[in-house]
Amino acid sequence: MMKDSSYGWNAPVTLKLECPGGYKEHKESLKDKFKNEFSELLVGTFSTGKGMEGDIKFSMFECSAWKRGLVIKGAVIHPTKSVKD
Repeated sequence: MMKDSSYGWNAPVTLKLECPGGYKEHKESLKDKFKNEFSELLVGTFSTGKGMEGDIKFSMFECSAWKRGLVIKGAVIHPTKSVKD
């Protein structure tokens, strides 16, 4: 969520998901989102299968100005559907 005192979020942030099958990246504006209320933000989706082992990494970045007021409650990784090997 964004606190009322937030600033510096005019430029879109880059959300990146890295997993054994490659990476996905997209930009999203946080300027008008999450004011004083927690909400989910989708970084990306991925599939798993036999022989797919490795780390999953996710990140959010934007470096044009100082920022203030973003509160992150947590991160959730969950399956979207079952994949059979």
